[in-house]
Amino acid sequence: MKHAYLVLITTIFLFACQKDAKEIQTTLRPEYIETSIQGKVLDDNQQPVAGATVVISKYTTRTNARGIFRLDSIDIDIHASVVKVSKTGYFNGFRTFVANKGILNFVQLQLITSNTAGEFTAASGGTVTVPNGGSITFTGSGIVTAADNAAYTGNVNVSAHFINPTLPELPEVMPGDLRGLTTTGQEKGLQSFGMMAVELTDDAGVKLQLSKPATLNMPIPAALRATAPATIPLWSFNEANGLWKEEGTATKNDTSYIATVTHFSYWNCDAPFPLVSFQAVIKGTNGEPMFNTLVEIKVENESYQAYGRTDSTGKVSGKIPAGKSLQIVVSDKCNNVVYSKKIGPFTQYADLGILSVPIPYSENVIISGKAVNCDGAPVTKGNAFIFFDDNYYSAKISNGSFTFTMDRCDISPAEVSLTVQDEDASKESFASKFNITAGTYDVGTSSACDISTTQFFNITVDGTLYTVSPDDSLLTFAYRNNINSLYASTGKMSFGASATGTTTTGTFPLSYMYLITETEGYDEDLLSDATNQIIFTEYGGVGKYAAGTFSTKMTGRMTSKKIDVSGSFRLKIK
Repeated sequence: MKHAYLVLITTIFLFACQKDAKEIQTTLRPEYIETSIQGKVLDDNQQPVAGATVVISKYTTRTNARGIFRLDSIDIDIHASVVKVSKTGYFNGFRTFVANKGILNFVQLQLITSNTAGEFTAASGGTVTVPNGGSITFTGSGIVTAADNAAYTGNVNVSAHFINPTLPELPEVMPGDLRGLTTTGQEKGLQSFGMMAVELTDDAGVKLQLSKPATLNMPIPAALRATAPATIPLWSFNEANGLWKEEGTATKNDTSYIATVTHFSYWNCDAPFPLVSFQAVIKGTNGEPMFNTLVEIKVENESYQAYGRTDSTGKVSGKIPAGKSLQIVVSDKCNNVVYSKKIGPFTQYADLGILSVPIPYSENVIISGKAVNCDGAPVTKGNAFIFFDDNYYSAKISNGSFTFTMDRCDISPAEVSLTVQDEDASKESFASKFNITAGTYDVGTSSACDISTTQFFNITVDGTLYTVSPDDSLLTFAYRNNINSLYASTGKMSFGASATGTTTTGTFPLSYMYLITETEGYDEDLLSDATNQIIFTEYGGVGKYAAGTFSTKMTGRMTSKKIDVSGSFRLKIK
């Protein structure tokens, strides 16, 4: 059976060769919005990848022990938001998605282990066989160091992996979202007939590149050979904009495509097709938004599959093939189909409106309550927050009331932490905790009058003061697995630090630091460990606030310049 995947919000992928639909020509131009992103990173065995570096635009964070990351209130391109994930031992992972403004978007990636496929001497060239399919032929004296383009004649290690487009895990493994820009700058959907990830390094791990063309031999999966065109456009992945770039063609040779490439990243053999925009909102039968919910779209009379996840408002949106009859399918967290409907064909923007989806009561959790301010009156502007099953959820407070509705697969007891916030008074409640399984829970009345919600972050870098506001920049203070992690990022500066084992006030050593400015990157000065410390003057635990000061010495990566870095902060612990 062949598979294909559609791109909606939070990355749904669909490939189909469209020749009869009306062509819709588009050229993407950046348009920035403020939004939040939560994601999960897995390895080849579907296990969480901890400590992976996640970069979205100018913002950086890391995954926790469960492979989860989150960035709040960040500015990204609405048309093609790019998540880059990197960790030693893996190819870089990329997820491109169409973000929705002012809410929480969800993504999931699976990293590919970067195993050595073979090696050769740069001076003589050679052919390397890719273990899971295909081969690469290199020309002699055709390698340079990537950093400075200097000629290289030593040993070349080749890491390579063939990405089979018929495998069900393709949407999480492949880079981008199977949208590409043609040689004339037009946005297209892409039907993949095979992809290849390739990375070249010397024996010390220094990255290398091509100075002379190499030849890719990419296998065509058996299920796709009958429909594979004799000549197909060739595309490379553009890490900067998260889209595929048309670069030449590949020629069919029996069961493979043969292509000449001039550089290495990810390469893809794809047939382009026109797109239309699409959106729908998935809600439960009581009108509650179904967030992070699995959505599939299938092409009628074809064995194509698609999948994606709704955002925190239940919305799923993006680009789908034009002119095809489709079917939308919604599944619960246990992969049970709870909704199915035929849609399309569409030749212009399609808005399905609200789709009401019944969720089995045994898997449904409804948490409701009331919130009052310091005067005992209902909160008129605010939010309620809960944390459970390793996820944060928020709900607007309306006339002093709030409701959360979620579906669970595992209905074993779970602890929930609840906080209510009064935006008008800049106050919130202490976190209250209770256990749930499934069903309906009334948690009573909470008073948003215990803690000030004022947050700030000030940092002085080599004499220059940066004042970072939670309203216009990324600020995160997280506690996971006995580690406190502090991140701050603006357009001119990005700083991260962590301290181990601290859950009270006092003075503690900083165990990790990094700093990136407009001109230099800095790391901890390992010779000055005694000066690397953080002083907590307030520490309330997860859901409450941490405040204090920090100081450290850091060393420039390029200049080796040593600088003093210090700061003060008050931030909510997530």
